[in-house]
Amino acid sequence: MEKNIKVGSGFLRGKKLFSPSAEITRPNSQRAREALFNVLRGGKFADLPFEKMVDCFGGSGVVSIEALSQNVAKKAVCVEMDRNAYKVVKTNFDSCSEQLEDGSYSYVNADVVSEIANHSDADLLYCDPPYSSDVLAKLVNKVCSMDWKKSEDLLIVVSTDSLEYAKTGRKELLEKNFRILDERKYGKNLLVFCKLK
Repeated sequence: MEKNIKVGSGFLRGKKLFSPSAEITRPNSQRAREALFNVLRGGKFADLPFEKMVDCFGGSGVVSIEALSQNVAKKAVCVEMDRNAYKVVKTNFDSCSEQLEDGSYSYVNADVVSEIANHSDADLLYCDPPYSSDVLAKLVNKVCSMDWKKSEDLLIVVSTDSLEYAKTGRKELLEKNFRILDERKYGKNLLVFCKLK
């Protein structure tokens, strides 16, 4: 566990956070995070802030923390299944707890495919799943089967490897199940912005 991630903007700008071992998670780059929040803050897809964001594959928790720091989301839920990565999430949120509003965040050690059913009131889902896993397909199926309280407003953002996007079947998966609003490439990272059909 190394303290090698920085919050890029907002009231927690410059805050150093820990990252899990690269063997456990695939950390996204600061450039990709900056791009994500630049697009969201631009208001193209929704008025800010989102009421509730679910970070479906939390990793270090930095995306959830950044969303709160930049007032992109009023509340953030960080879901991480791996126990060691979850300890990092907890440590990072605890280190920011004095600056974050009470009740504005939570973190859960759980399988997101099961856990997502508890968050039908969310209006933003951020998904940065492991490349080699089929968990994204399972999550997409679950998301499509749920009764969302804000179905028309729900924005789903998937972060993936741009070179593997078509090869792994993720492009076909997202196009089949969601309405693709935009795709943004930043180096090896591809951000896909979607809504329910």
